[in-house]
Amino acid sequence: MLEIKFLTEKSSLLLLAIISFLVYANTLGNDFNLDDTYYTAGNPLTTDGISAIPRIFSEATFYDGSGAGFDYRPVAAASFAIQHEFFGASPFAGHFINILIYLLTILVIFKLLLKWYTAANRITICFLITLLFLLHPLHTEIVASIKSRDELLSLLFCLLSLSVAFKYLGNNVENGKFYLLPLAMLLFALGLLSKYSILPFFFIYPLSLYFYGRLSLKKSVVVFVILLLILISCQALKASVLPSLDRNFSITENALVSEQYTLLHRIGTSFYIMGRYLLLHVFPKDLVFYYGANYVKVVTFSNVLALFSLFFHIALLIYCVKNLTKRSLLVFGILLYGTSMLVFSNLIELAPGMMAERFTYASSLGFCIVFVLLISIFYQKLISITKISPLFIVLFFAAAYTMRTYARNQDWKNKDTLFAHDVQVADNSAMVNFLYGDWLLASAIEENKRLQNPENSWLRPQIDERLKKAQFHFEKTLEINPKDSLALLNQANCFIQLAQFSQAEQVLKRAIDTYPDFVDARFSLALSQKYQNKNTDAIPNLQIVLHKNPYKVIAIEQLNRAQLAVGDTIAALKTLKQGTTANPNSPVPLAEFANYYLQVKDTVTAVAYAEKAAALPPPNRGIFLFLARYFESKGDASKAAFYYAKLQ
Repeated sequence: MLEIKFLTEKSSLLLLAIISFLVYANTLGNDFNLDDTYYTAGNPLTTDGISAIPRIFSEATFYDGSGAGFDYRPVAAASFAIQHEFFGASPFAGHFINILIYLLTILVIFKLLLKWYTAANRITICFLITLLFLLHPLHTEIVASIKSRDELLSLLFCLLSLSVAFKYLGNNVENGKFYLLPLAMLLFALGLLSKYSILPFFFIYPLSLYFYGRLSLKKSVVVFVILLLILISCQALKASVLPSLDRNFSITENALVSEQYTLLHRIGTSFYIMGRYLLLHVFPKDLVFYYGANYVKVVTFSNVLALFSLFFHIALLIYCVKNLTKRSLLVFGILLYGTSMLVFSNLIELAPGMMAERFTYASSLGFCIVFVLLISIFYQKLISITKISPLFIVLFFAAAYTMRTYARNQDWKNKDTLFAHDVQVADNSAMVNFLYGDWLLASAIEENKRLQNPENSWLRPQIDERLKKAQFHFEKTLEINPKDSLALLNQANCFIQLAQFSQAEQVLKRAIDTYPDFVDARFSLALSQKYQNKNTDAIPNLQIVLHKNPYKVIAIEQLNRAQLAVGDTIAALKTLKQGTTANPNSPVPLAEFANYYLQVKDTVTAVAYAEKAAALPPPNRGIFLFLARYFESKGDASKAAFYYAKLQ
């Protein structure tokens, strides 16, 4: 019998808590990463702290660059608002809270398993199942990525709801305390409002009550209906906040959106993905932060893995149907695994990135249940075959998972370490290449600002190297998806940063030919033309940009300068007047007015505009310095000191 004799319930809980902390302790020194800014510094709601919680529940959780709201995860966002209230923008606090939530989830799972498994060696079996789940490397994305707290909270609230439901039922319904029933419903709603990842539990939740709460099939159906009503309520709340609940995927995100693929491709690819998930559950070696098009192939059943996966999962289904009335933990584990995988396989609904490690959070519990129970069932046969205790097999996997998890946590240290590692694993993923290139470009532009100080000229070769590496990864993206608009734009921006303007112009014209309304590409084209002194060519492109977006103040600035460069003063002043009217709270058109009047020697008017510009955010050091020196030259010490102070 598979048993560790010294284990007790209390010692198991203590060990699991300690191991949970130790295995993820090396994430505490990690920085923010990937999409963390969606919840942290980049989210104006959470950075307002606890006072923003009412707004968090009445507005979209995230906003894109255009200001459009998307998705609704208020419970997760509220947790970040509370965190920011007490700890500010601290990655350490974010990682520590994630570990704490994960630790609590582990303890709840162990307590639930003890309710579900009643054999003599129940403590050992439940401990080993929970231990493998705790250590599984597929969870590194969820724990090491601060943003994935929504996944952690979603499952924790769901499992707490299930635990309360079992407490309500007791040995029979009559012994239950009725206040526990609405509490269980509330906890499940909180799980949904953290993230909808617990959708598989609409089947698993009533199934567990049927198996271990000894509910009849009819009452289990009633539970399903109650959960469905909770979902409808949450969905109605979400719909009241968001203008649209639909999400459209690009081909880079999910290749199955392409019209060239049929239903047969979708079904074949879904089982292929389930096959890859199965391999990752057993051998979680090659882990990446994003899978996506090309790294995940679109296949039919001519693919060996897809065909094997089909027969394997059909066999699992047949076994479960035949043994359903036995209400065994093995059957429950298979159904937990299979249901979770089916929901995120792309068969029912397309998934972002086609597959992701965070989608395995619940299924990995089912896998660990099945794995340990099979070791226990075939205990004697394994001894006769291997000549070693089967306990060592479980502990071997536990040790291997520990080492892989610990190492993977280090990959998540920051964007540089994560992207540089994962692009080697998923070198044919369009999105991984794009995101790495995007990060390299953004960091190179940031470093480029330091070159304003002549002492930092030694940085130039490093910056150029980053830009060339970014170009390489954008080119890889375009090999997979030649019409990727953002990859085209960013590749051109790399050329601009490298002062290779004619090459940038070629790429941007290609982007505009494909997407005539691509405003950002047209603006970058105008910039590359200006840098080549092609102001006559740049002007119509900038005019189109402002026609599409009259609030783009940098386009106002560039159009004004291009018009002045070709001697069209009347048009330049008209551009600035229109820009000031459209953007009354922007200092940019006012600063351009000041520059113009300085050029025509009208210093008094220039100063008037400069003072107006200085009063508006963001601060402009050039304006402050000009005004300080001007008033100093005029003997106005008070005003000079005022503007010098702003330079500090």
